[in-house]
Amino acid sequence: MKAVRKGKEYVRHIKKILAENGIGAATIPRSGAGDIKGDLWIGRDSTRVVAEAKRQERIAMWEWIQQAKQQSRSFPWAVIFSRNNEGDDYICLSLRYFVELLKELKET
Repeated sequence: MKAVRKGKEYVRHIKKILAENGIGAATIPRSGAGDIKGDLWIGRDSTRVVAEAKRQERIAMWEWIQQAKQQSRSFPWAVIFSRNNEGDDYICLSLRYFVELLKELKET
């Protein structure tokens, strides 16, 4: 139960950071146990990203990437993670999607 609580706290932490920066995010009910998968849906419609949130001491990036890819359906995926006591948060996403984000920034 401690791991579930820690996971929910981390999702709330991510949502707070996003909200402080004007970015909407929805928590997936039951953390993706139903038809909708992933921990968070970030953004809206065509800009939606399905994210997995991981706060663990052991980094299992390939495992997390596979989980995010499977759960994202046709949406871009991301893994947002932090080591338990490190303090910083990181994000992993595909290079293809990162390039798309950069192109959008360049156009604005």
